[in-house]
Amino acid sequence: MESKNYRSLERGKRDEMYTVSIVEPGDRRVQRLKEHLLNMPALTAQGVVLFEGGRWYDVEAVALLEVFNHAAGMATLAPTNELGAGGPHLIALWIDPEISISDRVSYGISMLRSLAEEAQRRYGATTLTWVTATQTERMVAREGQAQGIVFIWRDGGGKFAPAW
Repeated sequence: MESKNYRSLERGKRDEMYTVSIVEPGDRRVQRLKEHLLNMPALTAQGVVLFEGGRWYDVEAVALLEVFNHAAGMATLAPTNELGAGGPHLIALWIDPEISISDRVSYGISMLRSLAEEAQRRYGATTLTWVTATQTERMVAREGQAQGIVFIWRDGGGKFAPAW
């Protein structure tokens, strides 16, 4: 997977040239992005936890972020959490760390909105549960709450409600 220097792009260009698509977990672009993530030394353990095994098994939809037709992130949706409770549940969100923090948050919000719409269509639910695991996930969750995107953020301690 080729590297893209997102930081060198002008702000307006970045905003014009990205898409978020809802795709199936088996989509070839998702599979290639997963393979790339699982081969990144700094992300191998986290990638395995978030995008393989039991957590991936229940995923029914993926919000795929593409910037300039290059897969640059994804967020995953399952009908319940990995223990079969709650839900619909956002399992994981990952955005290429080469993208600036502010753009990662913006793109993350776009993926959240898309998954919230998909959850409404699939499950008739207007809220998502989500246990954030990374700094990017926490930042997106905070901004999503501030913007009134309808989802419940759950911290790793099992408490529902924003902890900030």
